[in-house]
Amino acid sequence: MAKTILFPHAWRIPGIFMFVVGLGLGVFTLFSGFEFSWLAVDIPWVKEGGFLSSSKNNLTDEVMALLIIVGGLLTAFSREKVEDEFIREVRLQSLLWATYANYGLLILALIFFYNDDFFLVMVFNMFTLLIIFIIRYYGVLWINQSKLTDEK
Repeated sequence: MAKTILFPHAWRIPGIFMFVVGLGLGVFTLFSGFEFSWLAVDIPWVKEGGFLSSSKNNLTDEVMALLIIVGGLLTAFSREKVEDEFIREVRLQSLLWATYANYGLLILALIFFYNDDFFLVMVFNMFTLLIIFIIRYYGVLWINQSKLTDEK
């Protein structure tokens, strides 16, 4: 049987922490416009005003996105304590299901959203595949765990 490349089980807890902090910060900044002042930087290679000028940017959005992506990857693709065929099948089916759902949502967005609203949808689309996968994967595991404990 081919070996699946997964992160170590111990990386799941830091992944969950980064994922939850990133999502919380993302929702908070989305609705409040909050930015960390210490993350304001000059980016010299971005020319906003003309030749050899620099652009000011606040990296709060970038840090939030990195936390969601890295935390989501560690949460979604860390080994379970017992990695068997059932876990492998649930992981594969969850990834397939999340991909279908993600592209279904993208098709709806293409039909119903335009201009700046569509750009916002595309920003959210960076994270929806991971979010849908994590919800479905751990949901199926939780449902099956409760069924197994009820049988005992």
